Amino acid sequence: MTVVHLIGYPGSGKGVVADALQQSAGFVPYSVGELMRNEIRLDTDLGKQLKFIDSGKIAPPHLAMEVLKKNVTNSDKITLDGFPRNILQAEAYLNQIGKPDLTILVNVSEKVAIQRLMNRAKNSSRKDDNEEVFQNRITAYKNETYPCVDYLRQKGCNVTEINGEISIEEMQQEAISKILNLINK
Repeated sequence: MTVVHLIGYPGSGKGVVADALQQSAGFVPYSVGELMRNEIRLDTDLGKQLKFIDSGKIAPPHLAMEVLKKNVTNSDKITLDGFPRNILQAEAYLNQIGKPDLTILVNVSEKVAIQRLMNRAKNSSRKDDNEEVFQNRITAYKNETYPCVDYLRQKGCNVTEINGEISIEEMQQEAISKILNLINK
């Protein structure tokens, strides 16, 4: 199985990259946050343990791994959008599953991320699309998720970066190019 992790600020364009990889290379996209919100919506035992994520908090590694194992099917190629969110989740993933084939960091400035989140909130029904939660998620990204990228590099994971501030088409092409290079090796 080929596994690609997509990391970046909330609103950076990770979902856009996941969609492009699905369309061009047949990757099955999984948004780990959406999987968690679905567990909450369905009021499962796991969902009851995850309710706090609506405030922008990061799930502990054992719950994140449980969500992945429960929801991710054995496909040949998958993307994990928004995972891992911190070093503890990365460590749990590496210990329980192994190294991802590629981690793509979608780079945008904090200002661009906030603008995109505010625009998304205008048309969203997500409970966590509000300014207070955005600030919590931005802070969590800076303090926990971004350091996770260095951790993955230190552990020998293949990490690459793409510019999330270019046009959607250019960003998709850049991601597709990196994936095709990986697959064709």
